[in-house]
Amino acid sequence: ARILRARDGRRARDPIESLLARADATIRDSGAAGWRPFVEEERARLADVMGDSAGARDHLQEALRGFDVQGSVGHVARVRRELAQ
Repeated sequence: ARILRARDGRRARDPIESLLARADATIRDSGAAGWRPFVEEERARLADVMGDSAGARDHLQEALRGFDVQGSVGHVARVRRELAQ
């Protein structure tokens, strides 16, 4: 998703959404919930590229909650900095 977004920007919306849906399904099926905040971050990045700053912020807040629950201090600090901008 990151590479598609960096390379193709807005044009990559559909392939990125498809990849993120597959990631969600894999997380659900495998129980690997620790990866969900990373998917939310990618959703935030996509929303930002699409010009949806409110959606981007919502996804970053969700990622922050997930990282906080996991005790991922470095990720929490990084996302908080981004939200403060």
